[in-house]
Amino acid sequence: MVGALPACGSVKGCQVDSKEANKLSFERKVSFLRAQDTHKDKEEYCVEDRSRESNMGEYAVVEFTDTNEVELVPVSWITSDKKECFWPNFRSTSKQKMAVRQGMLPNSTEFKKFVVKIMYQTKDYEKARKKLKEAECKSDLQTEVEEEEVTKKRTKRPNPKYDDSDTESSDTLPPLPIPPSPAKAYGHNSKSQDLISSGNSKARTSEFELKVLKGIEQMRLQMQHNTTMLQLLLKKVDLPAFQDEDEDQSCLPNMPITSLEQFDEVNEAIKNDDIRNRIIRKLGTIGGDNIKQSVRRVMASILKNDVAKKMNWLGRGGKKAFSISLLKDVLLLTVRKNRCCRDATNKDIEDAAKDWLRYSCDRDGGRKDRKQKKAAEEEQESS
Repeated sequence: MVGALPACGSVKGCQVDSKEANKLSFERKVSFLRAQDTHKDKEEYCVEDRSRESNMGEYAVVEFTDTNEVELVPVSWITSDKKECFWPNFRSTSKQKMAVRQGMLPNSTEFKKFVVKIMYQTKDYEKARKKLKEAECKSDLQTEVEEEEVTKKRTKRPNPKYDDSDTESSDTLPPLPIPPSPAKAYGHNSKSQDLISSGNSKARTSEFELKVLKGIEQMRLQMQHNTTMLQLLLKKVDLPAFQDEDEDQSCLPNMPITSLEQFDEVNEAIKNDDIRNRIIRKLGTIGGDNIKQSVRRVMASILKNDVAKKMNWLGRGGKKAFSISLLKDVLLLTVRKNRCCRDATNKDIEDAAKDWLRYSCDRDGGRKDRKQKKAAEEEQESS
């Protein structure tokens, strides 16, 4: 007896349906294998879903053992063995903080895994932040110390191997005197003394008030020390501004010099050290922005231009020599009184003085007169 036909209606139709079923089953197997491969690839960068869901809303303060840095992270970023932690490689600090606050899920492209040590764990984000500030300075978190919040990126904690006492600064100020106690620093009639010494008073000075009084006394001694140092520095700086305005100028020779005879008289007069120093102080107030300008201004205060025309540096051509006179030393000392010229060498000052003497004929309209005279001579010759 022939068996009943399949429900599909014909043998040929059943064969077609069987092929389609086999093809569909094969595609499902391929999709399943691909899903397994994808899960294996991401297994290195993602924590388990069940563990991550249970740790949502929890935060931990961890120490990155390789770099000795501390940071606040969601507990969901910590691996199940609690030895490693994911950290985003964002360049923006604000983006990192946002990822921590929102508990962003780690992924293979934006996160890297680091070896860590868990220092503290809590469900309160604000409390975790305070513990992070404490962890930056301490190796354990047994006590709570609330400090002012300072925004940092993976803040490095000081290495406990090194002690601050091992390093000393080479540039130190002179030691300050030890301040006396507040009770001795103020008179017996002062209010602070009454607060400190009064045993029967109910309003005894607290420890904070004692620290304030000690701080005030320390500041007073520091100001005295700074004043003393400033006075020592001012004594070393011989500025012409300290010249006495009431100093008698009647005994000083008249300057600028108007003749060669007066030039010799002034050279003779400055052999007296007192007169020479007073002339230097007087000329030192002239100043100048640089060496050349300062030399020109001082030379113009020493010599009239008509006298300068009859002189040069070495006395060549029958002119009077300036280099062998005592006024040359006055020039050198006066120019160095200027703050801008303290490091000037003798050659720098002498070269500027030579130029000033050399071009004396061009000053006071001398160059213009020569041009006009030359033009007149050429006109006469042409006529």
